[in-house]
Amino acid sequence: MSNSYMQLMSQIVDRHKEGSIKERLLHIQGDLLRIYLQHADLLRLTLVETIKSAFESPESTTNISLFQETLGTIIENAKISGDLRSRRDSNVSAAVLVGLFINLLITCSSKLNEEEMFQVLRQQLDVVWEGIADE
Repeated sequence: MSNSYMQLMSQIVDRHKEGSIKERLLHIQGDLLRIYLQHADLLRLTLVETIKSAFESPESTTNISLFQETLGTIIENAKISGDLRSRRDSNVSAAVLVGLFINLLITCSSKLNEEEMFQVLRQQLDVVWEGIADE
C-alpha cells in the first residue's frame, strides 16, 4: 500500500510545482482531502491505521508518515532554494501541517462539505504559517 500511496503523493506534488510554497502546500493538502472525501473507506482505513500503528509499532511506515515526509521534503527544498525563509526545522513544520490535516479530517469530515473543509484548512494554515515562515 505504501508504494501506491507514494506514487499518488508524487502525482499530487507534481501537479503543484508553481506558486508560493504556502499555496503549493495548501493545494497538495486540498487534493489529498478531495481523494479522502471521495473514498470514505480510504479515509477510515488511514485514520485507523495511523492510530493503531502509533501504539503497536511507532517506527512503521504509514500513509500519514509518508505524507509528513513528503511535506518535510517540500519545505526543506523551498528553504534551500530561497522560496521560504524559516528558522524552523522542516520536519517539525511538516508535522504541524499534517496534524492540522488529520484534525480537520477527524473533526469536520462528517459535518462539512469539501469546499467548507478546504476553507477551514486555508484558515488554519494562515494561522500556523506565521510560526513557520519568517515573513
